[in-house]
Amino acid sequence: MTIAQLIYASTTSTDPRPSVEEILKTSRVRNKQSQLTGFLCFRNDMFLQVLEGASSAVSAQYARIANDRRHSKVELVGYEKVGKRRFSRWSMGYLADRGDMQSILFSYSGQNEFDPYGMDYRTAIEFMSEVANVGERAGD
Repeated sequence: MTIAQLIYASTTSTDPRPSVEEILKTSRVRNKQSQLTGFLCFRNDMFLQVLEGASSAVSAQYARIANDRRHSKVELVGYEKVGKRRFSRWSMGYLADRGDMQSILFSYSGQNEFDPYGMDYRTAIEFMSEVANVGERAGD
C-alpha cells in the first residue's frame, strides 16, 4: 500500500485568532480516528503542515482545513505517493516556535524568516523532517 503525503501552507485568520493548542488537540483526535500522521510548524502566524495516510483520508482532512475559518490563504505545497510514512510517531507532531529553528530555517531558505509559501515540496519535506528530529530530541 502506498501512502499519500500532502504538505500545505496557511496563515492564521485574523478574527478570532486561532489557538494552536486547540488546533493540535482537535487534529490529534481526528487524525488518530482517520489513521493520519503528520507534523505541524507554526511561526509568524503561518502554518506548514504535512499529512500522511490513505489518499481518501488525507484529501478529506485537507478539504476540512481549506474550509476551516481558522486558516486563510491555504495553499497546497505538494502531494506525493510515498512508500512509507516519515512522521509515523505522531498523530500530529508539533515543534513550538523556538530559537533552535533559526539555523534550520537559514539552511533551507538562506534567511531567518519562516516563509512556507516560498518552499517547494522537496524543501518543505526535508525541512519538516529536520524540525521533527529536533522536536524528538527535545522531547516535544
